[in-house]
Amino acid sequence: MSDQAEIIALCQRPHWIYDHDLWDEVDDVFTDPLAMPTAAEAASAGFDQNTYLSGYRRSRDDVKRGLATFKAGLLTQHLVAGHHVTLDGDTAVCRAHSINIHLPAAKPDGDALLAHGNEYRFDCVRTPAGWRIRGFVAWVLWSRGDESTHDATAKQAAWLASK
Repeated sequence: MSDQAEIIALCQRPHWIYDHDLWDEVDDVFTDPLAMPTAAEAASAGFDQNTYLSGYRRSRDDVKRGLATFKAGLLTQHLVAGHHVTLDGDTAVCRAHSINIHLPAAKPDGDALLAHGNEYRFDCVRTPAGWRIRGFVAWVLWSRGDESTHDATAKQAAWLASK
């Protein structure tokens, strides 16, 4: 498989894992540790997407716990597309955008639908086991619907506070 195709397939996997609660598969996708700023950290003054890899470091176990916390009580579906890969030897940056649908699991009738349009940056590295994501940043570009069903900023703050 070409590097570009492998990287695109890799960068689609976190969303599949998230939508299907396949937390053990995180080990095959992310390095340990992983640079993963929260939405609030990525939106803060001074955040630099070109240097963030040196900070915001979380263990894979923390990432698994965080993702499960964010997903709790939700049915989700992520459609990720438009991948643009820039290769530089054994590192790569993949950018993509998505439409994310969030419904409360207790009442998935559509009345409480929340939709986000996101942009992602995945920083990847070639390892002996293949390409892995070593950094992951998400930005919400637009949002429509019932924000009360999924307050990602509050969930992320609670996750950080529970460490």
